[in-house]
Amino acid sequence: MELVHQGVDVTYIEPGALNTPFFVRSAANRNNRGYAGDTATQAAYSDAISRVSTAMSSSKPDSLNAVLKTIERALEARRPAPRYVVGRNAKAVTGIVRRLPTRTRDRAIMRTMDLRANAFPSS
Repeated sequence: MELVHQGVDVTYIEPGALNTPFFVRSAANRNNRGYAGDTATQAAYSDAISRVSTAMSSSKPDSLNAVLKTIERALEARRPAPRYVVGRNAKAVTGIVRRLPTRTRDRAIMRTMDLRANAFPSS
């Protein structure tokens, strides 16, 4: 949308959870370097980060092959689609979420990640 007036077509590939070492490396980096931000910020968000990490690590990720095939298909297409949703998780979430009102969608995502209002600092 942002680049169409400049004649630039963009294709967005939206994968779901993928079988990569992302969460393992992220946890190792956090353990080695600590959280970003000052002590108050770290304390405020540590519960939320922990809950999301737990929820994401328990998901059943898809293979990277589906994403790679989709990228190849988009690159070779004469007129690629503006958006490709790849993987079981992404398709399930996208199919459900697109029909929900924003606030309901946000609550559903928060519940999936086991995030409650008390996982975040109050202002």
